[in-house]
Amino acid sequence: MPGRRMPNQDDRDIGERGPFSYNADPDRRDYTRTAPVMDMPAFSGPAMAIAPDPDALCPERVIYAADTADPPLYSFQVNFPRLEFVLSGCYRNGLCDRHGDVIDRDIDAGQSLLIPSNCWNRPLWDRDVTVLSFLFGRRQLGLSRTSWSVEAQAFVSVGKQSHPLSANSPVHSMIQALTLCQDGEDVLHVRLQAQAIIAYAVDLLRRPLPPDASWPQRLFENICIYLQENFHKPVSRESVADRFNISANYLSRIFQQQGDIGFAEYLIFVRLERAKFLLRRYPFPLEEVAHRSGFRDVKYFCRLFKSRFGQTPTEYRRDSAWT
Repeated sequence: MPGRRMPNQDDRDIGERGPFSYNADPDRRDYTRTAPVMDMPAFSGPAMAIAPDPDALCPERVIYAADTADPPLYSFQVNFPRLEFVLSGCYRNGLCDRHGDVIDRDIDAGQSLLIPSNCWNRPLWDRDVTVLSFLFGRRQLGLSRTSWSVEAQAFVSVGKQSHPLSANSPVHSMIQALTLCQDGEDVLHVRLQAQAIIAYAVDLLRRPLPPDASWPQRLFENICIYLQENFHKPVSRESVADRFNISANYLSRIFQQQGDIGFAEYLIFVRLERAKFLLRRYPFPLEEVAHRSGFRDVKYFCRLFKSRFGQTPTEYRRDSAWT
């Protein structure tokens, strides 16, 4: 249908940052994240209220995340690049280096962390810290400012903003160049490239939204974003509707009108796409793949996978290894 299509993970791939809680079944092995279980205060505002002046955001060092080791529990891995700048405190992360070794790395105020697409990092949240995070989807740019308090054991403030991003935006090439240019963490041209990306992003976020971005369309996209980041949780139509302060029936209507797809169908789509990625990329057992993808029952996952793709997860993994 003209003007409508089913959203995919490249289009709706910017999510909220914060205390993710992948609540696992206590009677099963916990293959998923169990970060602090708490709600976080959130506010939206202009980029100038969330990000300092770009001139003050020239990293003293650019640290690179990788994917040379399997992502551990509590790690954060998505299919779009992220660039993070530490405004204050110490941002301690578990990272893997080029040799496949997993290390804990302190990222101090004034330094940046680049996490390329499908690479991972594991924030430890054991120091007071405020982090500015830029998230670069193919069609959307996200910005969040997150502050963690060790004393409160909570995120004391989270500011978030997003803006449409053209698939032809030069920022994609800029990020790709920074990803490839791993000449050294404190090399001047690497630092300046990171600063240029940050300046471009802040300038874009300060612009007004396109006039054709209707409220239902923006709501639909925001819900898709939320599901992209929370598919591993036991989310439901009712819980998501409550999260966005709308009725469950209105949520269903939004999905049908804006995406020509039901809410449950979209959630299954997101979970199965994640399962396919895990099957291609890692040697995790099927039970772990199912749990990391948001399925509580591995037998149901296997039946659903075969009904959608015509082959079992094991067959898909085997065939993917040959292509």
